[in-house]
Amino acid sequence: MSITLTCLVLLLALASARTAIVAAGPIDLLLNVVINCGVAWVCMFDARVLGKPLPALIPLVLFLTWPLSIPVYLIWSRGWRRGGVRSVAYAIVLVLLLGVPYAIAGYLVHGAAFFETV
Repeated sequence: MSITLTCLVLLLALASARTAIVAAGPIDLLLNVVINCGVAWVCMFDARVLGKPLPALIPLVLFLTWPLSIPVYLIWSRGWRRGGVRSVAYAIVLVLLLGVPYAIAGYLVHGAAFFETV
């Protein structure tokens, strides 16, 4: 499970960095589908380990809306206190995973002009 999460984190950082460097293409669609499938699979696996299998439609919802539905899943599966803390940690990590690689890749390719507004 930790290898899967590590791969998802690296793919998410790669997708974020790639957004700053090149225009969207077919590989970006594939990358997003792989990330979405991976997130849904991890949640399904986690729910089974916790003894709370997900209803049939929830993996599709996770696939389509994972950035918003993961905090709901965490609160549902772990309760308000632990799920809330993990949701806050998830939000912080998600912002860092999307923002930091984007800013670093943009700066390395385009220089300081990347941060200037028009």
